[in-house]
Amino acid sequence: MSIKQSFKPLFQQFVNHKNLLNTFAYSIYQKFELIEESHELLTNDNQILLKYTVPQNLCNFFGVVHGGALATLVDCSTTLAILKKDQFKRLTTTIEISQHCLNPCNSGEEIFIRAECLKMGKNIAFAQSEIFNSSGKKLAVQGRQSKLVLPKSWENQPLPKEKI
Repeated sequence: MSIKQSFKPLFQQFVNHKNLLNTFAYSIYQKFELIEESHELLTNDNQILLKYTVPQNLCNFFGVVHGGALATLVDCSTTLAILKKDQFKRLTTTIEISQHCLNPCNSGEEIFIRAECLKMGKNIAFAQSEIFNSSGKKLAVQGRQSKLVLPKSWENQPLPKEKI
């Protein structure tokens, strides 16, 4: 019988990494709430589930989340799903990202984001993300991402010169 290891310490270490400070991604990661307890949206142990309240500044003229902001949510959530699966904590960078917007997410709405690393290869990782409305019943976005897996760990990366 295996004991399920908590992803929370690694999640906290990554989202608070010094290289993310003052980046757009940091502003997204800081508002993610990781849900580890049993939830109807979690269907296997490889998935992560995040709760996120949509801020108004990510919305368009109509008060719904802008498509580019949804792509960022897909990017950030799939990055975390890959991080959960990669025992070496390697850096990754986007090769391809896509999404299908099926229903709107509104300003102030609490949404759920389920992400999973589908395949972790030596050089490429494949992940998917699904964004649901606050009830968890209506699928708003389906996204996929493939990422190049670099040979270095993100853990001990020095600060870029611009941040020193």
